[in-house]
Amino acid sequence: MSGSAGGGRPTNPLSLKIVRRMFGRLSGPEQTLRRVRNTVRMQRGRPIQRTNVFVGNVRAKRKVGIYGFGGCDLTFLTGVGQLLQPRLDASLCIQRASAVHGARSDFVLQALDRVDGPVLDEVVDKLGLDPAAFTSTLFEPRFAVPDHNRLGTYPKDIVVLSVAADLSRTLYRHRTDGLLVDPGGWWLNADMTQVLGDLDRVKWFSATFKKLGKVSLDGYLDNLTRIVAELRSRTGAVVVVCNTLVVDPGAAAVDYQFANSPATVRRRQFAIGLRQTADAAGFLVLDVDRVTKATGISGQADFVHYTPDQKQALRREFMRLVERHTTLLGS
Repeated sequence: MSGSAGGGRPTNPLSLKIVRRMFGRLSGPEQTLRRVRNTVRMQRGRPIQRTNVFVGNVRAKRKVGIYGFGGCDLTFLTGVGQLLQPRLDASLCIQRASAVHGARSDFVLQALDRVDGPVLDEVVDKLGLDPAAFTSTLFEPRFAVPDHNRLGTYPKDIVVLSVAADLSRTLYRHRTDGLLVDPGGWWLNADMTQVLGDLDRVKWFSATFKKLGKVSLDGYLDNLTRIVAELRSRTGAVVVVCNTLVVDPGAAAVDYQFANSPATVRRRQFAIGLRQTADAAGFLVLDVDRVTKATGISGQADFVHYTPDQKQALRREFMRLVERHTTLLGS
């Protein structure tokens, strides 16, 4: 829960704090209380805003939708609602489909080429993965507001993607079936034995899957070009792709000549590749690297978690793209 919504009221009132203390974070009672509170706000004509969704002016007949697909680096997106909604004669919904894992471009394309099968069923069961990660919801033309089905669906007028997953995520390929899996962010911070639960599963995973290297720049750009083409064909959306901060905040390195493929060099190469490919592939680039550096990176934890000032600057840059490259505001 972040920011404030409608009427300047805090989004984390005392009642929510009490429920969270009693039942734990994101418990059933907390979720129920959130739904009730947000329903009341919308009935009173106030917008609702959470980390992953903004909804405003629900009584308007015209609907405008902005759909983000990415991880923590896209949390700035829902805050755009406070800037954009007052300028729209429409109901605006901005949703970030959290994709900490499952957002690497080759994994995304897999959902278009294959959807089910006995191997997938076995993998989902043994690894405890969400079957929805293997579906092509990104390419559906409309999306619904979580927990508020009565509002119907919103069009994907703008789709926002991020390069972050392709920069850092590691996938595993099924040795015989070819199925790609990304076991998730927690995989990187836990011993395989803890993740899989027992030694038999560890042995099964090692025998069944082969670790892939990180996607190459050319591979990513080829995948992205196809993703953008599919999105534009299936949804009609304007596609915006976000790069990331290139440097590592707080890093003291000044010379990479003896480093083995440092991450900062990889991020720079991908940022250049995005700019060179954008016009031909038909997408816009939100230059996160430029915006965050101009705002200042001294208070930043890493290259994908942005400070409040940086997020506000990114929202203003996003608004500039909306004004110059879309017709949402009648331009």
